[in-house]
Amino acid sequence: FFSFIDGMIPASDDHHPSWPHFLGVDFLFGFFGREHRNQPNDALCYAASWSMPSNRRPLDSLATSFPEADSSNNLSPKTNASAFSLRLWAFGVGLCGSVILWCSNCRLCVGPRELYAPTSLPKPVQYRLPTSSSWGNSRTFARQMSTWDATPWRNPQRKNLVRRKSLGRDPKKATNPSLETALPETSGTLLRSDPLGLQFSTWAKDAGVQTFKIALATFDGLDGVMATESIHTSDLLISIPLTSLIRSTEDAEPNPLPSVSDAFWKEAHYTTRLALKLLAEQKTGPQSPFWGYFSAVLPTAYSTPFFWTEERLEALQYPPTADAVQQQRAEWRAIHRKLGATSPAFPCDWEEFVGAMSAVRSRSFRGDIGGLWGDRGLSHCMLPWVDMINSRSGTPTSITFSFFKQRLELFAGEDVAEGQQVWISYEKPNDDLLQFYGYVEEDNPYDVFDMPGMAQMVVDEGSLTPDMLQRRLSEIRSAGLTEFVEHVYVTKGGAYLKTMQAIRMLLAPAGEDAMVYKDREASDSERKVYEAIRRLAMATKAQWPTSLEEDVDALRKPMAYEDELVVRYRVEKKKILLGFIRRVGTIL
Repeated sequence: FFSFIDGMIPASDDHHPSWPHFLGVDFLFGFFGREHRNQPNDALCYAASWSMPSNRRPLDSLATSFPEADSSNNLSPKTNASAFSLRLWAFGVGLCGSVILWCSNCRLCVGPRELYAPTSLPKPVQYRLPTSSSWGNSRTFARQMSTWDATPWRNPQRKNLVRRKSLGRDPKKATNPSLETALPETSGTLLRSDPLGLQFSTWAKDAGVQTFKIALATFDGLDGVMATESIHTSDLLISIPLTSLIRSTEDAEPNPLPSVSDAFWKEAHYTTRLALKLLAEQKTGPQSPFWGYFSAVLPTAYSTPFFWTEERLEALQYPPTADAVQQQRAEWRAIHRKLGATSPAFPCDWEEFVGAMSAVRSRSFRGDIGGLWGDRGLSHCMLPWVDMINSRSGTPTSITFSFFKQRLELFAGEDVAEGQQVWISYEKPNDDLLQFYGYVEEDNPYDVFDMPGMAQMVVDEGSLTPDMLQRRLSEIRSAGLTEFVEHVYVTKGGAYLKTMQAIRMLLAPAGEDAMVYKDREASDSERKVYEAIRRLAMATKAQWPTSLEEDVDALRKPMAYEDELVVRYRVEKKKILLGFIRRVGTIL
């Protein structure tokens, strides 16, 4: 390749070689060439001499600049010294490249390459916290919404979606815990004789998965991972070879499934491609190298909102999540129909497809595998053993890719005493936790409340005419803030920064350019924005069929598992909105 590039780029004249010479690339060929070691251009690059026609050899002209060469093409000591210097310099370039390669994959000074659980909110957003002392200089907080999700509320096992006897929680046998029940910490019991646990452990060992200081255990009836000895921060816990992963890249990748059409594969989302790979391995049966993993770990049925009735979705009293579930159903139906139309040779009924998609959405991780810099080589993959660890908000988590080992490694983010449960953290809002994982976290620091209807409220109040509203919305669209008018995101502490910008433009005085108000943070404009959001919040609260107190009382009564999730979700959402109303009310 280098000789081709070198030959295609001619020198500007007989004494100024092309740029590859100065990079030392072509010197490497001459440094290791033996049969051409007595030729003048061997000191530079013998490969370019035989790979290109004579009229495209820039190195030939450079070779004539060695007048010390005799008729037998032997170089003088002076020329040999120059050639040795060039070779030595080329060796230094290669050594530096190796150091750069090593440093780019070292986790000591550069930092680990984290893997994240995929989320429906891919970009970090900001929110503004109002202060009583100054509206114009309110503090701005960065809020990461696209990394890890957090711990479930009193139901720490995220595999509580399982409806069969497997490594997971059985909702049918679950009792409704009281509000005073604490998460189990040291009540773990090792799964020494559990057949599925032994099957999974045996498969993992044969697949090259290494574990250190941990074992499968049950905590108050919920499966998890327990420390078998004291664990210290940064201890290696799990090491998984790439050969034991099922993964799909975000970029285009070759179609490995002959029964799936290339056209469908090329257009499919990476989560769909990963689900199809998962299905193909499952259909292979016991002959699949991943069979021990599938049969012991993956559930056969789920209890996420995707499978709920319309009445139960409506009982959430939160239209954004109900609408998101309906959209998910429509998208998956469309994908399945297109798969059947374009790839009839790939047998996949609706239940199998939904099961694979649900497994990918609830158990896959995203990260940099094989890339050299930044986010190159992003992959979504199923991580055996890692997906058995339960989540708890605030737990430092480090899953890294070791380039030279070609392994994914999980390191302890905190000290764990012997017998205690090992945790990781995902940091996701309750919207994602409920929709894709099937649980809700109490006081989730990454949760938000989404209020639609701001534009309609402004029109109903008479602040803007319909024509003026359309002009304002056009200006907001030009600023890239349409989403933050259609969805007003708030937390207990305040409103999102982009929400503030969008509503500030919406409420700009008539006859003035709304773009001027996008970044204006004067006290009067900030106050007007929060007054408008508070009015919308009060209108939203008035539409609730039940109050927060009634929902809390309902949780003290026995109920079905899905119904319990519905009420817990309502409680968390109402706590956010009421907290925002109280926070803003102390300042206005």
